Amino acid sequence: MTNGRFILITGVTRGLGRAMVDEFIQRGHTVVGCGRTTAEVKKLRQRYGTPHDFYSVDVSSDEAVKSWASIVLASHGVPEYWIINAVTLETMQAKESDGDLKAVFDKLTVSTPARKVTYKFMGPNFFVVTGEEGKTTFYTRI
Repeated sequence: MTNGRFILITGVTRGLGRAMVDEFIQRGHTVVGCGRTTAEVKKLRQRYGTPHDFYSVDVSSDEAVKSWASIVLASHGVPEYWIINAVTLETMQAKESDGDLKAVFDKLTVSTPARKVTYKFMGPNFFVVTGEEGKTTFYTRI
């Protein structure tokens, strides 16, 4: 391990997660991370090598996360920092059979014991809904 910190990041294959990987490694930290895109995970492994490590993991699966956590703990120890960056994006396109946009919005913004809506916004010709379902965060934009 380097003189820097040991940082674990989820969602490392693109966006903010990928940018954090590059920046933390450049600053001398050891990064272990996961992402769902196997090809991108392979590129990260090839680019950075040891002591950094990257895995293909679907964080919406409890079993996959538990398995990955066991591997990380056994091979790297306990991270000093955990950055939980992964999110499940749910994008949809309204069909004519769904009714008007307001009807679809109303249907998707109902909270249930298993699904908590944390944000909702209705624009003139689109809407955004975010929330949590179990241990998964969702973002829906139509």
